[in-house]
Amino acid sequence: ETQGILSSQLQYYKDRAREYDEWWLREGNYNQGPEKTQQWNDDISELQSIVRSKINSSDSVLEFASGTGIWSRFLMEDVKVSKMECIDGAEEVILVLKAKFVLAGLEKELDKMDFRILDLFSGWSPVADNSVLFMSFFFSHVPPSKFPTFFEQIKKSIKPGSRIVLIDSYYRGEDISKAKDYHLQKGIKAIEYEPGTPDDKYLIYRTLNDHTTHTIVKVFYEPSALISLFADHGISNGTAQITKNNNFMIASFTL
Repeated sequence: ETQGILSSQLQYYKDRAREYDEWWLREGNYNQGPEKTQQWNDDISELQSIVRSKINSSDSVLEFASGTGIWSRFLMEDVKVSKMECIDGAEEVILVLKAKFVLAGLEKELDKMDFRILDLFSGWSPVADNSVLFMSFFFSHVPPSKFPTFFEQIKKSIKPGSRIVLIDSYYRGEDISKAKDYHLQKGIKAIEYEPGTPDDKYLIYRTLNDHTTHTIVKVFYEPSALISLFADHGISNGTAQITKNNNFMIASFTL
């Protein structure tokens, strides 16, 4: 059953590729008015400042689920990391990423980037030659039943002493990142991570601009729960914090 959920989730992101950035830019169905948009943008600025403090120009970065390259571009253009390896299961989003770099005149940055299309939940073989593993808005889509193999992949992906930086949505009684017509499966309230809770309790429906509906996994975390979860899987020495307006959480760990 979980594999079917993951297949649906991947198809959702393939179909959403060309409209994904509407969410980040608070456009269209994601526009919640000027006040919330300002709070959203303020929290983005806060995230960017924290990322600059944790990743520097000497770093080489492995990015899980790079998507349309929102943070890939920030890391290459602003932080000026030495190189990046971007992995995603959907070729469609990588094509959008590359097109955005070209339109922005960042072809030289693309030359420092490698791209791989593969299933992050399968038994792929990473090469641990990067100093940072970066994930944005991806970990909350990992079904808990996949944690054992997923954490093993994390530990194989970067060298000992390397860092993990993770950004994700923060749950504050409502899914603040949602579009107006997103709804929870069968009316179930989105719940924070609780050990032992089956995958199907974390499912939500999401509807695209073409009105097609997809089922995906969405697991919310409190900072302390995220730190404990990583520690339980052998990755300790972590910190996590919530942005001022409660839109996002950012965490970092040393492997």
